[in-house]
Order: sequence, then C-alpha cells, then structure tokens
Amino acid sequence: MGLFDNFDDNITDLKENISFLSQKVISESKKIKKIAKVKYEILNEERKIDELYSKVGEHFYKSYKGRDESIDLDEIFKEIDRLKSRVSSLKMHLELEGGEESGLYVDKSFSNENNFSDDYKKEDESYKIITIKEDEDEFR
Repeated sequence: MGLFDNFDDNITDLKENISFLSQKVISESKKIKKIAKVKYEILNEERKIDELYSKVGEHFYKSYKGRDESIDLDEIFKEIDRLKSRVSSLKMHLELEGGEESGLYVDKSFSNENNFSDDYKKEDESYKIITIKEDEDEFR
C-alpha cells in the first residue's frame, strides 16, 4: 500500500503548506493595515498643517488690508511645529515598519514641495514626544 502512504504524506504536506500560507497572509494583512493606518494619520496631520498655514495667511492678509483680527500666532506656530514633528515621527515609524516595501507609500515629493520655512523655532521641544497606540484587534 505504498501508493496510499505516499498519498497521505502528500496530503499532510499540502495541509501544512496551506496552513503556513494562511498564517503568512494574515500576518501580511495586519502589516498592511498598520501601514495604511499610519499613512492615514500622516495625511490627516498634513491637512491640519495646511489649515493652520491658511489661517496664518488669512490673518496677515486681513492685517495688510487693515482689518486686524487678533489671534494667538505663537499658539498656532507651536501647533504647526508639533504637527510637523508628529508627521516626521510617523514617517520614521512607517520606514521602520517597511511601508515602502509593502506597495503602500508616502509621496515624499508632495511633502517636500509644500515645506515652508522653519523660521519659527521654539526652545522647549518637550511637546514633540509622540506615541502611537496599536489597535487591540491586531493581536487576535
């Protein structure tokens, strides 16, 4: 009955291979999900930065036209610096996670083209510490 023994071995090998592949697909799916989530956060933070730049520009335009509105520019500049630091941190996290290899990528030319001068620097950088919390369903 060597034929059936060989058949059983082939079926066992096939089951092991399918099991391995399914675990690999699950693992890669979780990785892609994580990367996509970080990229979404990056886009959201960059959108917030653009809104703050627009707010500053509108303030200066109104000041130039004589319709002075008082807004706290220092707070806006702090928030811009904080958001830029967060974007930088998220991009580093993405590179460490292998986001470039996954087929998902951040268009670096977009963020480089839209960099504005960093004339405003704040001595205290303690507000730039960023943590990223993981989804609890990723460990299931």
